[in-house]
Amino acid sequence: MWRACHDPDTHKYVCDLAEAVTSHLGGASAADEDSDEALHWSSIMLKASPTWSEAYALVVAKCGENGCLEHDKQILADVDRTFGRSSLRKQARKVPLHVSVTDVDEKKLALARVLRAFTATHTTMGYCQGMNFLTAFMLSNVQWNEAQAFWLVTAIAVSPQYQLMELYRPGVPLLNLRASTRYFGDDDDVVLHSMVQQLLPDLHAHFEAEDFHVSMCASGWFMTLFTNCDTLPADAVVRVLDCFLVYGWKIIFQVALALLQFLQHDILQVEFEAIVDLFYSLDDAALILHPEYLIHAAHAIPVTDDMLVCLQDDYEREFPGTLGPLRCPTTEAKSTPKQPSRVVNGRASLLPSLVTALSFSSGIVDAPNADDEALDIDCNLS
Repeated sequence: MWRACHDPDTHKYVCDLAEAVTSHLGGASAADEDSDEALHWSSIMLKASPTWSEAYALVVAKCGENGCLEHDKQILADVDRTFGRSSLRKQARKVPLHVSVTDVDEKKLALARVLRAFTATHTTMGYCQGMNFLTAFMLSNVQWNEAQAFWLVTAIAVSPQYQLMELYRPGVPLLNLRASTRYFGDDDDVVLHSMVQQLLPDLHAHFEAEDFHVSMCASGWFMTLFTNCDTLPADAVVRVLDCFLVYGWKIIFQVALALLQFLQHDILQVEFEAIVDLFYSLDDAALILHPEYLIHAAHAIPVTDDMLVCLQDDYEREFPGTLGPLRCPTTEAKSTPKQPSRVVNGRASLLPSLVTALSFSSGIVDAPNADDEALDIDCNLS
């Protein structure tokens, strides 16, 4: 599942982060670790790397007790929702509930620790609802190994292919683009809305007549990459994420449109109030919930990377500045030569080397000497 994470630049980033945390919180030098070694993600994630495990443990320890960090209140509330929300929907989707109270409590604590560690080391992104489901899903796929889940989430979040930093950062600019959470009236030209209009015109006309916006069902899909299991069962979500790691955002649109297409007949028969319920009440025997059928149906939807780029360009022209520096990786790969990696301490790195995993302003470590190069550190564990 994780083969698509084998990206040299992303690998260097997470290795630098692990080294920095271990070196400056653990008081030990990571000079013996070679972050340029060609490791496969499968070997990284299936083995307990002492350096990476130690780095995660040090971050968790530095985060302190619950309530110390800026986003703790929201994280703890969302952790409860992750395991306790909407039991009727869970039962309808037949999500396994055969776990003891003790087991659930332990998993809540594990999820909270990973989320707190991630937000503490990625303060530009911070915390956003939706991260809880994605992180819980990662935890469940590595048998609740917290360190492995932390580094998986980190690797996927910082990879430019997936743009999760833009999805979850304040203002959720990528969600506004992808799922059209804003209401622009007749001039709404955002991606999923436009695709429904082009590919499912009858459904689009019904949505317009009912004043139903596609984001009412799609926002949760996009913010969690379907890992909230509100619509899809867990085995189907695994296949969707498999494809997401290979194909990127295109498959998320294709799956969303495949679901809308499958339910189109039923949607056309009901009014506003009943539309969303159709996505939560799919019978488990529904063919669209079978993982392989779902992916086959999704791939049959004519969505291309070029189409996504064109729609993004339309959005940027109509709402300039709302996406900031966001740019489709596919477009950049075609039009912009790859920038050379920066070399720090003899090692190549995508980002400025995380010489310290902490904000110098936090006071946890000393500020660099005047002779040292100033670095932008996206971390705050004070």
